[in-house]
Amino acid sequence: MKRTSVRMILSIALLALINLSNVAYAVEVDNAAVYYSKAFDLQKYNESAEMKERIQKVIRKGWSGQDPELEQFILDNEAALKEVVEGLKLGKCDFDYGRRYSYIVEKKTPPLTKIMRLSTLFLLRGRYLESQDRSSAAVNDYFYALQIARQLALDMATISKLSALQIEERATPVIRDFINKRANKKDAENAVNFLKGYLKDHFSMRQVVKDEKAMFLSTIKTITDKLAPDLAFKKEFVKEAGVLADKYYNLIADATDPGNQDLFAAVEREISSLRQELKGIDRQYLERIIKNEEKDLNKVTGTQVVKYLLVIGLPELKKTSAYYHGRIFDLRALQEAAEKKKETFSAVQADTTTNTNDVKGMVKTTKK
Repeated sequence: MKRTSVRMILSIALLALINLSNVAYAVEVDNAAVYYSKAFDLQKYNESAEMKERIQKVIRKGWSGQDPELEQFILDNEAALKEVVEGLKLGKCDFDYGRRYSYIVEKKTPPLTKIMRLSTLFLLRGRYLESQDRSSAAVNDYFYALQIARQLALDMATISKLSALQIEERATPVIRDFINKRANKKDAENAVNFLKGYLKDHFSMRQVVKDEKAMFLSTIKTITDKLAPDLAFKKEFVKEAGVLADKYYNLIADATDPGNQDLFAAVEREISSLRQELKGIDRQYLERIIKNEEKDLNKVTGTQVVKYLLVIGLPELKKTSAYYHGRIFDLRALQEAAEKKKETFSAVQADTTTNTNDVKGMVKTTKK
């Protein structure tokens, strides 16, 4: 899922605006990111289009026949996966290693591609384990993929949470196929328990909106600190940005709640109104101000910059919300499938017990 956000527009600007020498940080080592970093070094990932297609085909349809090359590929990455499993035991996953930044927007995005590859490796190995009739080990690998998504979503960046949702989108069909075709009673029970906890701990769309709002305000502060030396103007500008942020982000937060999708119509009207206010204004000029290529930040252009950033960022939250609720729906359906499978085994066991008792009763009657 592609996404254009305020952060993308400001990525170049921040290189000019942020003096990294002023960043104070303390390194923390007791977090999952340490194990991920070890896994990245150990990871051996074939980048060829042909191999990627083979891997995705196996993940979608299951392992079929002998494939020595893919088996060796899995073996080559065992050490990397072992490190990740250790990291998944920890509650903290901070790829900034405890660094404290002057501005939130300075935070680095985790290495998303490498993390996504690790989740893919777990799904692939799980499919292989299925083919070897090792169902418990297979379902554990599928759960590891989802646990990677859960840890990735701890990062406040929306792009990290979107990547976590992508992992869920890839994993849920695999787990559903496993539950329907291979899961035994114990597997079904484990799936029910895991998914209940996973959904309970899942991040909310309100958290996404809250983090985007914090990122937006941090962006405004970054711009004003560099381009607005006048303290009185700076305070006024930041205050106005805060008022507008409260209005628009609170409105969209309400719209992202389940059952409130109709509120997006009001959000779209507000965005349309902002666009009208910016009509006729040179947006490229505003972007140059944001990138510190123009120094003309005053009360007028400052307000225009704030509204421009809102116009860019708010529509993406609607798309993110739709994608988010789709994944939550899939996960709940997966939980229901696991519960149904569990009930099926329980019903069969109950019928077997009843039949056994009936036979025992008949034997006693015959003996009399």
